This record gives sequence, structure tokens and C-alpha cells, in this order.
Amino acid sequence: MVPGLFNRAETFFAPLIKHLNINNKYRVLPWSLPGRERKINETPLATLGEMDLAKDLAFLREQMKYKPKAGENIIIGHSRGALLALLLAKESNFSQIILLCPALCREFKAVTLINLKNFFFLLKQPAFWKKPVKRGFRATAKTVLPAQMPKEEKIALYNNLVWESGRAIWEIGLKPPLGKDIKLPVYPFGPKIHILAGEQDRLIPLEKAKLLGYWLSAEFKSYQAPHYLFCGPDKKIIFEKIKNLCAEK
Repeated sequence: MVPGLFNRAETFFAPLIKHLNINNKYRVLPWSLPGRERKINETPLATLGEMDLAKDLAFLREQMKYKPKAGENIIIGHSRGALLALLLAKESNFSQIILLCPALCREFKAVTLINLKNFFFLLKQPAFWKKPVKRGFRATAKTVLPAQMPKEEKIALYNNLVWESGRAIWEIGLKPPLGKDIKLPVYPFGPKIHILAGEQDRLIPLEKAKLLGYWLSAEFKSYQAPHYLFCGPDKKIIFEKIKNLCAEK
């Protein structure tokens, strides 16, 4: 499991891991990316600002040495983590790839006023592309969480976010991977690919996520959910969907 920006895998995927581990059927490997150890109320690692796709991908390659040798291996990625999952799948064997609200490759990336408003907080941090950065509570609540979520729950979730690499944000916003870098052979010559998108997602336009799904020959399904789709009204349906996908042969 590969998380997106500002998250650790153990925290973001915790509700899903709990759902999957009801019968201890799966060995789950949450891969938190390097440098993202410090929460937003702590002092960040100075080297975090240098982390980019290439360095995060190198870390994931190293983690692949510890994946199970036998049985089917499934990778799940959220947002930027979904792009990392696709890049990793180019050189590794997975039976299935589950992409949750995936960030977009360069061909489908569209800079809109809504996208820009979501990242205005970066303008308050000079030369952010060289430094660790954090997202404010208001930006978090408005961009990735559902409006109906109680404020105390939003605050609790926000306090568990971590510092992120400014370079990683700059890269995914202005220079994401090219489509040819994430294109995989169509099933059965490649892994089954599934995209689960949020209809209330303010970061990834639903029509762009659909286009990415068509281009990847992926199964596409959308839900009543924000970018953090485990916080939306359909979260139990999403958990069950992922559980059923993991059970497929």
C-alpha cells in the first residue's frame, strides 16, 4: 500500500487494513515513504525537501525485496501513491493494481482555477520546492475531506498528517510522469487494473479519472467520496469492494 501526499501508509490505510484483516487472510505491507515520519506539529526532517518520484521509487524497489514470494501480490496506491504503484508495476509482477483517486500523468493533467486554489497555501512558503512543507487545516478540510464530516473528526485526521516534500508537490503538480512511463500491457498480458474514484474529489476531476481508466484499460468505479475516499459516505462500500477485488483469482 502506497500513500499519497502528507500521509503515512499505516495511518491513511488503517481503516482498510482493519477491514482486510478480519480473518487474517492477507499479509499487508503498508509502505510509508522516506522522510514522512514527522507529524505536522513536529519539526520536519531537513532532507525531506529533496525527496522526489525517483527517490521514492528507489525506496519502493528496496521494499519489494520483502514482499511475499508465493501467491498473488496486489498493490494499492492512493493519489500520488497510485502513480508510484504504476511506475513500480512496470518492473515488478503484480496480479492486480488498485488505484484510489489516482494522480494524473502529464497528458491528462489540466491546471484549473480549482486546482490552483487548492494549493494557494504553498505561496506562503518561499521556495517551497526545496523544503519540507505542510498543508493548513483549512486547505485540508476544503480539498480532501467531505463537507459533512464533523469538525472534531477533521481536526483529529489533520493532526495525523505529516510533513511533505515540497519537491514532490512541485513535481506532481507541474511535471508528473509521462503516460508512456506508466502504461502497462493490457490484461491478461499485464495485471488487472482497477480505479476507484471520488465523485466529490476536488483534486482529481472525475472525467479525467475516467479518461485515465479508459487509457489504462482499467475497471472504473466512482463513489460518493472526497479525495480521502475512506472518509466519505460510501467508505464501507469501498472497503468491501477492495476486499472483493483482493479475493479475486
